[in-house]
Parts: sequence; C-alpha cells; structure tokens
Amino acid sequence: MTTPTLHHTPSRSKRLLITALLTLSTVLFVVGVAVERGGVSGGTTTDIHQEAGASQEAPEGGGAHTEAGENAQASEAPPHTEAAEPTIAGMNLESPWVAGAVVLVTVLLIAALWRFGYPALFVVLIVTSLATIADVREIIVQVAQGRYSVALLATGVAVAHVATVIITLLALREARTTTQATAVKV
Repeated sequence: MTTPTLHHTPSRSKRLLITALLTLSTVLFVVGVAVERGGVSGGTTTDIHQEAGASQEAPEGGGAHTEAGENAQASEAPPHTEAAEPTIAGMNLESPWVAGAVVLVTVLLIAALWRFGYPALFVVLIVTSLATIADVREIIVQVAQGRYSVALLATGVAVAHVATVIITLLALREARTTTQATAVKV
C-alpha cells in the first residue's frame, strides 16, 4: 500500500500569477521607500542647504550670525529625520539595506516556489500574510502623516499581498483536493 504524499506542484498559471504578484508588490514597495526617502530627506536637505547658503553669503553679519544660523539648523534637523525614519528593534525600516533584503527574500520565495512547488506555498502564505499586516500598518501611518502618495503605493503593495494570499490558498486547496483524489484511487 502506498501513502499519498504532497509532491503536487501548483499549476503553472498559479505559479506565474504568484510570481507576478510578488514581483509587483516588491516593485511597489521599493518605489514607495524611494518616494518616502526622497520626499522627506529631499525637502529637509534642500531647506538646510538654502539656509546654510544664505547665512554663508552674508559676510557682513559676522561670524555670530552664521553660528546662530548653524545652531538653528542643527536644532531643526533632528526632529525631521527622527520622524521620517521609523525603526523597529533599532533597525531603520526605510534603509536601502531593508529594501534590498525585501527584494532578496522575494527572489528566494519565487525561486523556492518554482523549485519546490507545494511545500514553498506554506512559506509564501506565511510571509505574505505577515507582510499584509505590516502594509496595513504602513497605510495607517502614511495617511496619519498626510503622505497620500506613499499611502497609495502602500495600498498597492497590500492589495498585491492580499491577492497573493488568496491565490496561494487556492493553490493549497487545489493540491489538497488532488492529493485526496489520488488517495481515493489507491
């Protein structure tokens, strides 16, 4: 007597769809991080450089004016950077390293899906479910801060993750049905 094993490979169309959705969510995530970092640091850096340029161009005011301007800039800059860079466990979530790690994890998930098939679906399901929770949190934070373009990108990422969860669940159900049908035939 043989026991049924789960060596089922999801259909090619489901693997392609999951791959496309993971790729889409990752691209939107990277664009969102770039937009958020560019919008926050770009505005702050430009303001600081303009103020620094204005204080350096006026030599008549003396060193005290320049020094006072630098002190004002130094006291204004940290609140912008602290509010703009959320951290969890001391890790900057908007860091290029985190974005790179997300891209790497996505590539590994896609490779595992195509190489291992059914067993990789569980990992895809867990990762995308957790990512969806993080996406919803990010949407709330971005709307609260009035960054609607970043919130829109985060919404796109969340929708892609939810769609990935749904397709993954359908693929798991399909595999289970196929396995049960094979067990009945034996």
